Amino acid sequence: MELRIIEVECDSTHVFIPNLFSPNDDGVNDFFNVSSNILESFELIVYNRWGNPIFTTKNLNESWDGTYSGKKIGPDTYAYYFRGICLGGIEIIRKGNVSSIR
Repeated sequence: MELRIIEVECDSTHVFIPNLFSPNDDGVNDFFNVSSNILESFELIVYNRWGNPIFTTKNLNESWDGTYSGKKIGPDTYAYYFRGICLGGIEIIRKGNVSSIR
């Protein structure tokens, strides 16, 4: 039996952050979340158009369901800030936008 160790580079190409989601409860793209298999930890903050944080998580298994203060948000574009720490300790920071559609 041969054991191979594959070293994965820690860069933003190994972190997927969608630019669109549709929190309309149809079972398709209802959640906004970060996907990666190289992260040890991360922080994700989503902001509304006025710069107010409306969703924050440090839980790798938590997704934003498109609600704020218990109510569904409307179609709009939201800014996000992402800071991740890879398994090797390298930091990745990304900023961008995600659009919510119905």
